[in-house]
Amino acid sequence: MNYTSNVQDVRAFWERAARKVKAYHSAPSTKIYFDQEKALIAEFCPFLENVLFLKTDLWNEAKNTRILWWVCSKGARAVGIDISSEVFEEARSKCPEKNGLFPWLMMADVRLLPFLDNTFDAVYSMGTIEHFAETEQALAEIYRVLKPGGKAIVGVPNLHDFFLRPLQVFLFKSLGLYSFGYEKSFSRSQLSQLAKKHGFKILAERSLLFMPGFLRMLDLFIYQHAPFLLPLTKILLKPFVFLYNRIEFFRRRGYLLAFVLLK
Repeated sequence: MNYTSNVQDVRAFWERAARKVKAYHSAPSTKIYFDQEKALIAEFCPFLENVLFLKTDLWNEAKNTRILWWVCSKGARAVGIDISSEVFEEARSKCPEKNGLFPWLMMADVRLLPFLDNTFDAVYSMGTIEHFAETEQALAEIYRVLKPGGKAIVGVPNLHDFFLRPLQVFLFKSLGLYSFGYEKSFSRSQLSQLAKKHGFKILAERSLLFMPGFLRMLDLFIYQHAPFLLPLTKILLKPFVFLYNRIEFFRRRGYLLAFVLLK
C-alpha cells in the first residue's frame, strides 16, 4: 500500500466527516461516555500532574467527550493529534485556556507518529486504530513512543458487543448512513494477541458504553433534531448505566473494549 496516497485518502474522508457531523458534546449518552472515560483514566493514571500524555485523535475534542481537556485540568502536559485538518481546526477553536492548562494540538497520523522513542508517560487511544487497515502499525507506534513503564489505554469496538453493535454498523454502512467510515471490531483474544505481539503487558481489561447501539444513535439524533425529547432518552439510558455501575459482568460488555497496557 502506498502510504502517502493512503494518508491523503484517510484525511479526505475525515475532512468530509467533520463537515457533515455536528458536535454532540452535551447529549445524554455522551455525558455517560465522558464519565466512564474519566473513571477509566483516573483508575489507572490517578496522578496526572506533569504526566506527558498523548491522545491519538481529536474527534472527541471537536465533536464528543472533550476528554483531553479534562486530562489537562488534572495537570497533565497533554498532546493531541489528528490526521484531519478539519477536526484539528475545530478542536483548536474549542480548546479552553484556563490557568495555562491547555494541550498542544497538532496534525499527525497515529500510524507514523512524529515523536522520539520513549517520549510519553501515557497514551490514550480510544476509538482510533480500528479506522485504519494498518491497526498493527498504529499499535507498534504507540508502543514505540511510550516510555518504559508507561501505560497505554487502547479502546476498540467490541466484536462481541452484547447488543450486536458491529452488525448495526454493517447495516448502516450498507445503507450509506454511517458517518465514520472504515471500522474493524475486535474480540478480547484478538486485541490481547495484538498487544502482546507488540511487546505490551496487559494490566487490565475494561469496556465503555454498555448500551444498545441504536439507543446511542437515537440519542444523538434527538440531540441534533428534537432536543425536547432528550428527557426520554435519559430515562431509556438509565437502566444500562445502573447495570454498568453496579455489576462487573456488564462493565466488561460495553461497545468499546478498553485494554490498559504496560510497556
